[in-house]
Amino acid sequence: MNRIDKDSWIVTPWTNGFLKNDGFSFNGHHCSEFGIEYVPSVENRWQDREFYENYTDEVVGKHGSYYWGSKVLQREFEAECFFEDITRYEYNHILKWIGRGAYGDLEFDSRPHIKYKARVGERIEIRPYNGTSCYDNVRKTYSGTFTIPFIAYSPLGRMDFLTIENREALDDNDGFLLSETGIITDDIMPQLSYTDLSGVTNEILLYNPGSEYSPLKIRISGPEGENTVSIYNKTTDQMCRIVQFPQSGYLEIDSELGRVMNIDGVVETLGFVYHDEEYIQLEPSCPVYRSMTFSYNAGDLEVVCTQGLSKDMEGKFVYLGGKWIKLNKMNSEYSMSVSTPITSSGVEQSDVVVMNEIVITMDSTTVLPMLEFEYLPRFA
Repeated sequence: MNRIDKDSWIVTPWTNGFLKNDGFSFNGHHCSEFGIEYVPSVENRWQDREFYENYTDEVVGKHGSYYWGSKVLQREFEAECFFEDITRYEYNHILKWIGRGAYGDLEFDSRPHIKYKARVGERIEIRPYNGTSCYDNVRKTYSGTFTIPFIAYSPLGRMDFLTIENREALDDNDGFLLSETGIITDDIMPQLSYTDLSGVTNEILLYNPGSEYSPLKIRISGPEGENTVSIYNKTTDQMCRIVQFPQSGYLEIDSELGRVMNIDGVVETLGFVYHDEEYIQLEPSCPVYRSMTFSYNAGDLEVVCTQGLSKDMEGKFVYLGGKWIKLNKMNSEYSMSVSTPITSSGVEQSDVVVMNEIVITMDSTTVLPMLEFEYLPRFA
């Protein structure tokens, strides 16, 4: 049987139309566990880039058309693979692992931490290298090539964490987290939960390190009966309103499912009667401007950046002097006004990011025992 010489077939990053081998994990197992080599071609390497469908209407007598929005279509990954000299035991495990309809998390080594919920779309056909059989009767082993047609019906990948412990950890996997996500460190992440929140107006920040809008889950409890609480995302112009609170338990408002639940211990009941207006999503920040050097002086309404600034940084945030500060308007190529006076002086590096500005409005006598926000970043 003619066998593939892996060293001559895959020599440089782009040799004979194939990308230097990496790998993937599916449903809790890495392909290498089964002796599988993954060899994405130049053509299918970029299948993680999304396809859109646009919604438009034409009006008689008007030029062009009206654009109403777009959606990302289901994503299909064709994973080109091969194995050499594996046992029948391993062969059977492969067929079970990627059998028709198999479903689970799909994660490529080339995009670590980004997971897609994927399903094997059809029966896998194992192709022999040469001849009519994948089975070597002399060696009593199997060798062959095959393509796994993964389908992600929900096309956006997710990352299962929001922050990272320290800046040095951003350099893992050749700096993937640093260059292709907006992730920040634990110590500067805005607060996600509050207890006994009071006051007519509270302004807080929420940060989405993904490249796509993230659905937001809000858990909130308050005094029983009619008591209006408004949660407004100024960044996305979305309003969520609580018109009354249940007798016991708390409300869970899930924008991904479009659902409101009253959760009281282990008992969950629909709670749409308590909710009005919209659901809230979080605007993404990725890609971000990394490691910009800023200087600032106490009492000033201006910061200076040695690398230079750009118009699209207006309205974004930087972390200086121990707090997030909003950049307002460019004064020059190197300076920008800020929203509040600087309280200290210094020179430090900061990323320039998008923050979701959340405004919580309620009656002066209202106290919220619990307010929590939960979400995961999404990626195209």
